[in-house]
Amino acid sequence: MNFQKVLILSFFINICFAGKVHPQSQIRVDSLLKQANLFITEDPLKTQTISREAISISKSIKNQLLLIDSYLTYAESCINITSFNDAKKYIDSALVLSKKKNLPKQWINCLLLSSRIESEAGEASQFLRVISEAKKLAKEKNITEDEVRIELLIGDFDKSTGDFDKSIISKRRALEIATKVIKKNLIADSWNSLGSTYWYFSHFQEALECYYKSYIIREDAKDTIGLIASLKNLGLVYRELSNFDKAISQLNLALKLSDEIKNNEETSEVLNLLGSLHFRFNRYNEAILYYKQSLDIKNKSGFIISSANTLENLARVYSQKSMFDEASESLDEALKIRERLQDQLAIASTLNEMGNLYNQRGNIAEALRRYLMSLKIRQKIGKDQDIAKSLTNIGITYRKLGLTKNATIYLEQARRLISEGKNPSEAAYVLVNLGNLYIDQKQYDIALKIFQEALSMRKKTGDVASTARTIRNIAQVQMQVGQIDRAKDNLNLALSISQKINNGKAIADTYNDLGNLERQSGNFQVAIKYFENAIKIYDESANFDGKGLCLRKIGEIQIKLGTLDVAEKNIDRSIAIGKEIGNMVLIEYGYLAKHEFYKATNNYKLALDYFSKHIKIRDSIDNARKNEKNLEAQLDLELDKKKEEIKSMEGEVQYLRQEALLKELELEKKRVSQYILIAFGILILSLASLSYLGYWQKKKHNKVLEEKIITIRETNDRLYQSEEALKLNVQTKDKLFSIIAHDLKSPFNALVGLTEILNQKAGSLNPDEIKEYSLHINKSSNKVLTLIDSLLNWSRSQSGKIKLIPETINIKEVADLCLEVISLSAKEKNITIKSRLNNTDVAFADKETITTVIRNLLSNAVKFTTKNGEVTIWANSKNEVIEIYVTDTGVGISRENQTRLFQVDKNISTKGTNQESGTGLGLIICKEFIEKNKGSIRVESELNVGTSFIITLPNHPIKN
Repeated sequence: MNFQKVLILSFFINICFAGKVHPQSQIRVDSLLKQANLFITEDPLKTQTISREAISISKSIKNQLLLIDSYLTYAESCINITSFNDAKKYIDSALVLSKKKNLPKQWINCLLLSSRIESEAGEASQFLRVISEAKKLAKEKNITEDEVRIELLIGDFDKSTGDFDKSIISKRRALEIATKVIKKNLIADSWNSLGSTYWYFSHFQEALECYYKSYIIREDAKDTIGLIASLKNLGLVYRELSNFDKAISQLNLALKLSDEIKNNEETSEVLNLLGSLHFRFNRYNEAILYYKQSLDIKNKSGFIISSANTLENLARVYSQKSMFDEASESLDEALKIRERLQDQLAIASTLNEMGNLYNQRGNIAEALRRYLMSLKIRQKIGKDQDIAKSLTNIGITYRKLGLTKNATIYLEQARRLISEGKNPSEAAYVLVNLGNLYIDQKQYDIALKIFQEALSMRKKTGDVASTARTIRNIAQVQMQVGQIDRAKDNLNLALSISQKINNGKAIADTYNDLGNLERQSGNFQVAIKYFENAIKIYDESANFDGKGLCLRKIGEIQIKLGTLDVAEKNIDRSIAIGKEIGNMVLIEYGYLAKHEFYKATNNYKLALDYFSKHIKIRDSIDNARKNEKNLEAQLDLELDKKKEEIKSMEGEVQYLRQEALLKELELEKKRVSQYILIAFGILILSLASLSYLGYWQKKKHNKVLEEKIITIRETNDRLYQSEEALKLNVQTKDKLFSIIAHDLKSPFNALVGLTEILNQKAGSLNPDEIKEYSLHINKSSNKVLTLIDSLLNWSRSQSGKIKLIPETINIKEVADLCLEVISLSAKEKNITIKSRLNNTDVAFADKETITTVIRNLLSNAVKFTTKNGEVTIWANSKNEVIEIYVTDTGVGISRENQTRLFQVDKNISTKGTNQESGTGLGLIICKEFIEKNKGSIRVESELNVGTSFIITLPNHPIKN
């Protein structure tokens, strides 16, 4: 976590604590810490050098606050290169000083850095223990900013462990705290963090909503850095939604803002994201250009860690363009940076990338060596999920070689390791790869069980995109075993999920799978339609492999259907795409399809030519595959040294794994011994206690029986009361459903009917008729809106979600606001509204709910007053209360109905003098709101004379 803002605040506190004894030294330390924080995430070693000087000066001038800040800056730089033990030493020193000087803010910062170490080390229980201590302290000291930060950190931790629901709950709690204190920056940060969780779990529409809310707040606050962050996040979401135009629009705007404020860090980061966007859409040349621009700025600015990250990104692009030497150079340079910083986990990550590159180049021995080097590091200091990733990569590599035994060993190890943790996302990834391995061995039953287990894990994470992919995996196995109907149902389910989140690539891939299924079932026209749908999306996202594949399949079907002209065009387009992107498999099967085409036209000479071309490419590909499959032979003949090295490394890895297991067993043994001792102690205490209790048992027996009888009676009374309350709740619910069924149906019927007429007769209606229909639609819509507003208010009141904020409110101001709205409907009936309120008429209550009540009563008064009538609102203060009168000269209310006005189970709904409809909930809501404000409401009315509603409210705070 970056504590730059916190440290800047501390600098001002330092002046207050330290006085003017060493002003120049204090200024020097302040300057050093600002400089250190500029490089804390980019060049931790430089930060450490600067921090050491700051520590030395702080000690010499005996400034404890500056010393704490210097310790924490040094500690954070250690964490950024995974030097956790060094970080703990400096945090402990800062913590001792913070407690000694009773500095809660610094104390919390120490705990937050400690929690970060536990999180990155994968120690979930320790993280929760430390973060809980920080949370308790922030709450006790009422430090709102830290309360929000802590909830967001907990949410991010839950996100990293794959717990979607917990992450959302924590971050919603942070938003609630920030909103309560009306801190715009904290509200924006909370929305932004919420968006990150939704994005992580592929809830892209929800992520967009959160990021836009954050953007609006930051724009209002003129927070340029915050705006850039929101725009970057929006660009990432649109990238995932395969919407290139919107993604690049957001990122270009972020780039413009970062250029305007001349912030090199942000500019380089946006350029890096633009590179990733073009890479995602297979625009490799543009991606390289942006990555190089980003790298140039980072190198000039000394941002070495992010330089290494961009070098790895460049390597991925070079690899896709088969520029393997350039890719290798980039990764070598990235590795040098990682090694200089001595960041072991980052080194392991780069070695893993190198393994991926060698894998793609076909140098499998070197790929395995790199993966094993990465695994060794991760087994020493990494988290289980990192170790599982390395094991999975090795398993996938052996699978690629056809060495299923080796692949199974590593993937099963990864499965066991990840199942012991609490990260369902990582577990699902391992299971999917293991399922694919069993498909290769045609063990479909086992594969299906494993995919089902993976699906269960995916559902736990809430990651809908990955859930859809796993459902497709299941469907593909079902197709293999002839379960066509089940496969079709699952593919349609996957399609529905992907469409809901607008995941273009997933939608296209599912259309392709559905096309394969329908083709297998002989439904050729349906299959073509699915393939065409897939092509359209592949084309938009520049996925040429997918487009070429579907074009060939359409051509093959068209040969069977006898539409040979279009079949040839589609196959030729597929082959052309294969040549353009260098996809030899696409070319191979394209030539085979041309062979079938010429066979169908009885042109056997050309059919033979294309079959020969197909065989030639197939043999070339098979030879490459054979070379891979014969790794053992290659190692014996050509790579003896590497073979021995790989086997030696595998032995070391196995030894490290066994050592880790032995340590776990020893710890478990110690825990069991402790439990046995504790249990024995408890047993001794229990026996002693039983002996002691036996003495008192008879004495207390009668008293206990008497207490139980009293308890039973009290319980029966409570049960009776609960039963009565439940009956009332059921009656209330039934009445509410009755209101919804009756009052919502009528305006919605009108809306449906009127819009249907407009749709059917739009061309033949004249302007007057359209105006009339629009008026009716508007009235119906307003009825629905009014009803929903009433229902929501009532529901919030019942569920206790309304939070009252009592304050001294001017009744005249509240009434004047309400009259502005009501006057329009009064004018239609020529009703005079008189306000006899004064500025001295005040109440102590929640302004929002009292406004709702007065607006409702005035609206009812106008509604039930005939034309040319009169409505008056006035008030009368008496001792500690104020009485507010809303009086009309309307139709009045009978005595019978007056007794039922405020009862939801007996509510009445009467049409107004102009046939205005209502729900009957308005007065019930008024009563609820008034009583929550410690007031009362009553009615006085006479038929055909008029009605007065009298509200009584306190005019000053009431002591509980």
